[in-house]
Amino acid sequence: VSVSWAPLQRLTNKFTVGADVTRTQAWQFYPKNDGAWYGSDVLNSGQVQQARESSDRWTIDYLGNLTVDVSEDLRADLSWGLQTIATKTDEVSSTGQGLVANPARSVGAAATQIGSQRISENRSNGVFGQVQTSWKDKLFVQVAGRLDRNSAFGLESQYFLSPKVGVSYVSSEEGFWQDGFLGNLARTLRVRAAYGTT
Repeated sequence: VSVSWAPLQRLTNKFTVGADVTRTQAWQFYPKNDGAWYGSDVLNSGQVQQARESSDRWTIDYLGNLTVDVSEDLRADLSWGLQTIATKTDEVSSTGQGLVANPARSVGAAATQIGSQRISENRSNGVFGQVQTSWKDKLFVQVAGRLDRNSAFGLESQYFLSPKVGVSYVSSEEGFWQDGFLGNLARTLRVRAAYGTT
């Protein structure tokens, strides 16, 4: 007698690439005046402020999932994936104080000029894996972990692990729940416990 077994398998893959490209400009003008409009000699002499910011955020996400029906009652789901996020921001701001005339509304036309620039880059990488088993679609057990690394912690930063374990039980699927008073009280009840670190 020979017995062969071929579990049903379903494999899905999802790959996403995204970009958020933002360009922002801000401008503020205090006209030169002979009175005391603003309560400050510096502002009353006329002031122009300009700020420009460019921000680029690139995201790459991959998610894979394999579902295996081990038996009629037992199913296993294996999930894995990775994520990379790269962000670069460049901000330039300038202020001009003491305008010769109000029509000359530029920082370069002011008597005093102040400027600054801020550039930042950040990259985050992460990979994860998870195994979830389900028994008769009532009892679920999950074990997962994620490895992350972020450039904000310096060039020598190491990957760190964030583990997770969990269990859940759909008690409302049991006969004693559906046929009794509890079924009338609440049609669905799922009890869940989980532990993880981030």
